[in-house]
Order: sequence, then structure tokens, then C-alpha cells
Amino acid sequence: MFKVGIGPSSSHTMGPMVAAARFLDRVRRAPFHPKGLRASLHGSLAFTGVGHATDRAVILGLAGFVPESYDAERAEAFAAVDNIPSISNKADFCYKWIGSINKLEATHTHEERKGFLLNLICFAGCIEGLFFFAAFAYVYFMRSKGLLNGLAAGTNWVFRDESAHMSFAFEVINTVRDEQPELFDEDLEARVIEMFEEAVECEVKFAEDLLEGGVSGLSLKDMRAYLEFVADQRLANLGMAPRFGSKNPFAFMELQDVQELSNFFERKVSAYQVSVTGEVAFDEAF
Repeated sequence: MFKVGIGPSSSHTMGPMVAAARFLDRVRRAPFHPKGLRASLHGSLAFTGVGHATDRAVILGLAGFVPESYDAERAEAFAAVDNIPSISNKADFCYKWIGSINKLEATHTHEERKGFLLNLICFAGCIEGLFFFAAFAYVYFMRSKGLLNGLAAGTNWVFRDESAHMSFAFEVINTVRDEQPELFDEDLEARVIEMFEEAVECEVKFAEDLLEGGVSGLSLKDMRAYLEFVADQRLANLGMAPRFGSKNPFAFMELQDVQELSNFFERKVSAYQVSVTGEVAFDEAF
């Protein structure tokens, strides 16, 4: 589960994992709601724990995993934040720009309100508005080549959803701008620009990993230009001047929002009506 080959012992892995999961269950049932948690290892676990993966076991337990239902592939995917530098960079970016929301108890002061705005701008403009739109570009590029049409059709709904999230967030930001224009000073604009510059570089690093083997028709240069173009669009949404001045190099992204985006419940029955063969039971478990 934790290591291929000899060791580690179950007392250093599954035991702490189960203990952490039980502790989590007790906390969830407690009448109070803790704001944070710190775990300390003692005795032999403190001296040999890292080598035996005890730290990972405790973290997994606190995340709700237990040995009997542990999904190693899923855990490996989550471990990418520690093992793959380009993904780790994204995580560090998120902790820097939206992690402060965990310490924000109120928005009474000028700086607290700026902090809330920066968190919202980062989440809507950089994470949903840039990182997600990079992923959309990869999927729609494949569709433009006649590949992965099913995935692209499903992605259309994600695209629509994220676009709605962004629209709502930018509407909130515009409302704040109308009510408290003094918050949108040179300091805030400078921090927002710094944020978007860092976001573009984070996503370019990820693109370097993704495209290092070479993909015909999808170059790293074009991907950078696309990311800069999208960043400028988000800055425009915020009422700020463009920072990069790049044009969209991906023609397939210009039309993607008009393909297959009709609401499922607005379609005619014939659009999804198929014949049914065999027996149909409505009391069977899925």
C-alpha cells in the first residue's frame, strides 16, 4: 500500500492511518468545529516515521481514507502535488493567493476587504478563468482533430459551468467596485497583475511537461500566447488594461462555445430517444 518491497511495518502505516481516521470521525461528531489541526509523531514513529511512510499514513487517515477501502491510484494522483514540480508550483500559487481566506474572519478594514477581493479574483480569474481554460484548450484541440469527441461533449458542460461561476464572481467584484471604489487603487491593481503573471508562468510550466514530447499543431509557444490572451481577457473583465497583448492562436477555441451547448432539458425527445431491448427492472441496484 505504501511501498513496494520489504517494509514498512503495518504498525507504522495502517495503525496510524486507522487511528487518524477514527480521530477524524470523532471530531466530525464533536459539538465544536476546529479551525485547524496539527499532528505530531512521538517515539519510534518520530524517528523512523518518514522512512516508513507514517507521515503519509496519518495524512491519508485525516483525509478520510482507511486501509480496507484505500485507492492507491487515487492517492497517487493526489500525491502529484508533492511529486511533480509543475503541479506543486500551482499548489504553491493557490496557497499564496487564496490560502489567506482561511484566516479572514471579517471584512471590516480596508485591508481585509482587499484580501477578500484578491481571493475572489484569484479563484475566478486565475483558477477557473485561466487554469481551467488551459485544460479546455487541450480537450478542444483534440476535438478539432476529430478525436475524443465524447470527452469534448462532456467538457462543454464543464465549460458552461465554469463560465457561469466566473460571471457571478466578476459581477460581485463589479458591485464592490461601484460601492467602494477606493478599494481598487494602484496597490490592488499591482497585486492583481503580479497574480496573473505568476498564474501564466505556472500554467506554462505545466504545459512544458504536457507537451515535452511534441504535439503537432499544439506548440508551447502557442500555448503561452493563448494563456496570455486569456489572462488579458480576465483583466478586461476586471476593468484593467491588458498586460500581455497576445492574440488567440487557437481558432478552435473561438467556436467551441456554440457547439453542443443546448440545455439537455430543452432538447427534443428524438434527440436522445433510443429503443429498449430485453427486460427492464426498476428495483435493481445500480
